[in-house]
Amino acid sequence: MLCLLMHLDGETFALDTSRVVEVLPLVGLIETRAASGAVAGLLNYHGQLVPVVDLAMLMRRRPSVARHSTRIAVLRVAEPTGSTLLGLIIERASQLLSADKDEFAETGIVSDAPYLGGIKLGPQGTVQLIEPGAILASSRDPVAASPDAA
Repeated sequence: MLCLLMHLDGETFALDTSRVVEVLPLVGLIETRAASGAVAGLLNYHGQLVPVVDLAMLMRRRPSVARHSTRIAVLRVAEPTGSTLLGLIIERASQLLSADKDEFAETGIVSDAPYLGGIKLGPQGTVQLIEPGAILASSRDPVAASPDAA
């Protein structure tokens, strides 16, 4: 599989590009008062409102840094009722990695971050797979999405 790499506070994460619909520059979002935690707002994507989650807010409890390489990845995620779109703000998204899915070993650790998948060890260091469907589920959970949750 081909993976889009992103870097966050010294760690490297990967998204399977088969789920990526489009990678956009960091554009303005529609604010929503109902959104809390890691939900940054809504993206008007060709007339469809797409929820956008800030990965840095979800994982580090801080907003993403607006850099030239900070992007919004529009992803297709599976849900019980079909598939839907999700926007994900990712920092330092400028590289690709080709790897087999089985190269990402499961850690066996039960985590409060179900969107973190397997880890690949390599010469460039460790790369952890991100599972976008679990991001959508956790961003809808008010306890998991709250920056005050412990």
